[in-house]
Amino acid sequence: MRLLDRLSHPINIIFRIGRFQVRPLSLLVFTSLMILVLVVLSGCSTIMPTASKTAPTSAAILPSSKPLIPASSLLPSGTSAAATTGKSTLKSLEAFPLKVKASLSSHGVSLSIEAMIRNPNSENVTIDDFKVSTLNASGSNCTQDTFPGGSIEAITSKVFTFNIEIPGQFLAERELTLEVSTQTATPAAPLPIKSDLQINVSDTLERLIIHPGLNLQTSISKISYFPGQPMVEAEVEGTITNPNPLDLNFTYLWFQIYNKNDVPTRDSPIQSASIPGAVIPASTGYPFKSTLYLPLAVLNQTGLKTYAYTSVQYLNYLQSINNTVAFSVPKVGSLLSIPQLTFNVKSGWNNNEANKIYVVSVTGEITNDNAFSITGGDFKLNLYNNATGALLKSATTSIDIVKGSSTRSVINASFDFTQQDIGRKGFDLAVAGDINMGLVGVNEKIPVSARIVSPLVP
Repeated sequence: MRLLDRLSHPINIIFRIGRFQVRPLSLLVFTSLMILVLVVLSGCSTIMPTASKTAPTSAAILPSSKPLIPASSLLPSGTSAAATTGKSTLKSLEAFPLKVKASLSSHGVSLSIEAMIRNPNSENVTIDDFKVSTLNASGSNCTQDTFPGGSIEAITSKVFTFNIEIPGQFLAERELTLEVSTQTATPAAPLPIKSDLQINVSDTLERLIIHPGLNLQTSISKISYFPGQPMVEAEVEGTITNPNPLDLNFTYLWFQIYNKNDVPTRDSPIQSASIPGAVIPASTGYPFKSTLYLPLAVLNQTGLKTYAYTSVQYLNYLQSINNTVAFSVPKVGSLLSIPQLTFNVKSGWNNNEANKIYVVSVTGEITNDNAFSITGGDFKLNLYNNATGALLKSATTSIDIVKGSSTRSVINASFDFTQQDIGRKGFDLAVAGDINMGLVGVNEKIPVSARIVSPLVP
């Protein structure tokens, strides 16, 4: 019965939670109330009107106003952040190899440079400017110029032209680097950093400089007394021409005279001479003249030739030039003052009545106006009938030498004529003499002659 009594009464079960005691009935009621509250709240959220799709949010509640990853680091390598427009990215401009034309100027070398750049993008790109530099082997700037850029239309190529001058002082470098670089563009498309080209200065100058010419002529003008003996004086003259727009220099200019069959630089020259180097003015030439003294023996040659050579220089550029010109050997008599032969004739009857003789006395002299001696030879004196040309009398003598700037007696002779020789009317007597003179060591002789007419009176 006690058990039934317990079952008919409510069972009071107490749960202990921490320090609190909770009866089952109370827990059940609490749970039901919480479920009801949640249902009510859920229903309220579905029927409340919404002022906007997205409520404004105060900046103060953002964890940070600065992106955690910089925008530029998200772009492809070599592209700036400004190169991104919408969802597209500008492609890098493409540079083609440089084209360079070189020419000489009065100050050095002028370069005309063509730089072709392609724009692969679908919109126009403008390059702000170009920097054109030449650098030496150590990387130092020799020249530096800035040129305005320009717009390159979409999907096209454009050629930019630059003209620069490399002054002469920088052309002493063995090699220069030509560098064309770009800085910025609008919009900020990636640019080629630079295009460069190696320039071999020596080869460039060799190709650009027109080789100078060497005009030459030689003539034998006279025989002079130098030094202390007779020498053949040869005049060499000409011009070193310079067709280039800049000044050139030449080193010593050498002249060598050879026999016509000799080979210059192989055979020994007859004589050599030189003149010191000088500047050859641009687009003109340097005239020269030199005198060479040759031994008299060259007058035995049928011909001679002159070989001239020098080296023309501009900084590292060095070019040898030469020329060979033949010339003739003139007659000896045209190179000196011909000695003068003069006669003095005296004639008359002697005082011997028994044997009357008509005496003709002839004296002759040779005058040498040259500063050097002239050799003599056999002297022949002939007396002719001037009207008929018949030889009447003759005499021969000889002399060895006539010194320079002097006069020497060559003959002193007397000729006898009878009355029968003269005849009743008499006639004109022609006195003529000749001698072949010359120079020591020279085969050719110099004919010297004179003629005088003197009347024979019966």
